[in-house]
Amino acid sequence: MYRSIYIFFLVCISVNTSYAQPAGCATSTSARCDGWPLSKLDLDQQAGGSMLEFVFDELSDYTAGKTLYGTSILRVTASDTAGNGDCAWKLRMIVNNGGAPVPNTEWLQTASYGTSGAQVPIALLEIRVTNNCATSPVNGTWQTFQLAENGGEIVLIDDGNFVNVAGVGACGGGQTNSVGSYLTSFGEFSFIIDYRLKPFYNYTPGKYELNIKFCISENL
Repeated sequence: MYRSIYIFFLVCISVNTSYAQPAGCATSTSARCDGWPLSKLDLDQQAGGSMLEFVFDELSDYTAGKTLYGTSILRVTASDTAGNGDCAWKLRMIVNNGGAPVPNTEWLQTASYGTSGAQVPIALLEIRVTNNCATSPVNGTWQTFQLAENGGEIVLIDDGNFVNVAGVGACGGGQTNSVGSYLTSFGEFSFIIDYRLKPFYNYTPGKYELNIKFCISENL
């Protein structure tokens, strides 16, 4: 007897549209860089809008896994109209499962299609970030969120020094984090994001959700 087993994973994607201080990335204040909208993140979703969906309904899907290639393109604009030369930025991805009562290390389960199997850990989601100039220290390598728990981070840019933009069509090397824009230096100020899940048969069939926020803040 054949029985279909379905697991749906929904990854909700959002950006912090302000240029925030580092703690929580939730305020619009800025000490040295221009605030939004002069400094900002632009997120282009190639499919699914703000929701990315993984559907596992074939046996081969569970063993081989699924990868969504290039579905998110993040573009950075960092502005300092005062021209003080002290505007540097940090870029992070932050995961959220909705908080309690959801266990800290698990996806939010919104529907269940059975009772056997384990709950889905946040660590199951893998993310790969790349750009043409390899400015992130994790460029091109699959990552899981730090500590793999609610509020965990993947740090894309975090250099305490100023690494200036090289200019149109060039790469300056290192974690470029100065004033600049993807419009004039796409290779340094844009990031392509891939997502991968490989569940095997370990988890309870159902529907699960996570939220991922892209956050830009001053590197103080």
